[in-house]
Amino acid sequence: MDPELAKKRAPGRPMKAPKRGKRAPLSLLVRPEIKRLVDKLATANGITQSAQGEMLIEQGLAVRQVLDAMGKEMEEIERGNVEMALRRKGYTPIYTVKDGKEWKLWAEPGYPGIQTSGFEAWQPGELKAAYPDYDEDAPSEVTELPPLPPEMAGIDPDRLYLEMVKGEGLKWRVGKAGWPSSRGEGENK
Repeated sequence: MDPELAKKRAPGRPMKAPKRGKRAPLSLLVRPEIKRLVDKLATANGITQSAQGEMLIEQGLAVRQVLDAMGKEMEEIERGNVEMALRRKGYTPIYTVKDGKEWKLWAEPGYPGIQTSGFEAWQPGELKAAYPDYDEDAPSEVTELPPLPPEMAGIDPDRLYLEMVKGEGLKWRVGKAGWPSSRGEGENK
């Protein structure tokens, strides 16, 4: 809860700690549109207003805990790319197909048994056999990234990528907002 809001709250009865093992009463006032929505959901789910309200509060608290753990607010998630945020936090996507539809699940960092890459290094001579023009004697130094042009400084880094331009080398480019950055991201196929 916002500390400023807590300071402005009107004085009321002191809060009592709930008794262990029992359901504790909670009185609250809500706007009419919220009450109508709770009534509608309770009727549709065949449960009481109280049970529906408790379920919605639990769901809201669970979402709040996830957002706090991620260090993001809902607005930040809506503005950015959630999948890139998960990747930066070390989560690994797991792709699976069920009933002809591709699904993506996210494994927490350090989850056992997740292979993060299927990459295998080329065996000696294998690359030359596959690509006869390949120069095996060329230096294999790591190429230093070109500096980011000043006009691109304010662009979301998740949209930036490098492209090899013949005769010029690596050049920074900007992807369209909302473009997935790798295979199938952003949608379930």
